Amino acid sequence: MVIHTASCERRFAVAEQRATHGDALNILRFLIADDHDMFRQLIRQMVESHPGWSVLAEARDGQEAVQLARIFSPDVALMDVVMPAHNGIEATRMIKQSDPSICVILFSAHHEEEFRASGLAAGADYFVWKEQLDDASLEHMIVSRFSPGGDVGHRSS
Repeated sequence: MVIHTASCERRFAVAEQRATHGDALNILRFLIADDHDMFRQLIRQMVESHPGWSVLAEARDGQEAVQLARIFSPDVALMDVVMPAHNGIEATRMIKQSDPSICVILFSAHHEEEFRASGLAAGADYFVWKEQLDDASLEHMIVSRFSPGGDVGHRSS
């Protein structure tokens, strides 16, 4: 299941302004937050497999994710729900309060509806179960949000 809300439109406009030529998708900047080193590396590989997408920073906990989001203002924050020192839901709330235009994608290995509902209520733009977060789903979420005429509203798949 992938769920999103509509609050990333300004990020596309900013990305488009930063682009000197070509596709604005080629200049997206990511923050990755997960307390498991191996999963962070897997996500980094997924992101960096797309030409022009770059990882600005990695966080091991929610507090670090909030700090790095404030410093770097990424276009996209990919965050685990279950992390120490502010979970992903708390970190999402803080990031969105600081900069609502950051597109937050929350993921979780724990199939609890409360995580999904709380994450979206905190301002996450997407929620995906961890085993469904692969290259194709990441690309679909990013393209649907950052392409001209991207999806608006709620969607699940």
